[in-house]
Amino acid sequence: MDWIHRLKDSLGKTHSVPTSESARISSVLMCLGEKDGIWQIVLTKRTQFVQTHKGQVSFPGGIQEAHDATLLHTALRESEEEIGIHPEHPQVMGVLPPVDTIGRVRIFPWVATLMLPYPFRLSTDEVERVIFLPVQELMEKGLQTVRVRVDGIDVKSEGIYADGELVWGATAKILSDFRAKALELRAVS
Repeated sequence: MDWIHRLKDSLGKTHSVPTSESARISSVLMCLGEKDGIWQIVLTKRTQFVQTHKGQVSFPGGIQEAHDATLLHTALRESEEEIGIHPEHPQVMGVLPPVDTIGRVRIFPWVATLMLPYPFRLSTDEVERVIFLPVQELMEKGLQTVRVRVDGIDVKSEGIYADGELVWGATAKILSDFRAKALELRAVS
């Protein structure tokens, strides 16, 4: 999996946000780490106490606040608040293209490596548990079309299971974009 080390050169370094942006802006952190010799992607399962996306699987992150100097700062601040990742610990490689949600939120996904195991500290109001998705599983299986019932409506999405939890929606789209980038890098090696 030497392509992971080449990933840094293929990712964006920054994203400017147009001042006329009508979508709300969010930033998330996709951490990759090697645990027991297996590269893993760190995800979270949201609690039933959060205002939106109750019980869903996501990356740590959230809406950009006025005091956030950059989109990366938003992702690092939210990751520390949600699962206790100290902002100096992730080795940020770059950013994937933004993903727009049906709720008019534009998500900027930052990719970083993180030493695992990590002493996560969960915000019990926001995060039920940390979930790991083996990178090799994502690469081999890919994402499948799934249907999810949300507020009485059937939603069609890409999806994959991680630790017994369905990952779908914007998080699955980010994983799909990451997988496409990884497949490009693997083809070059």
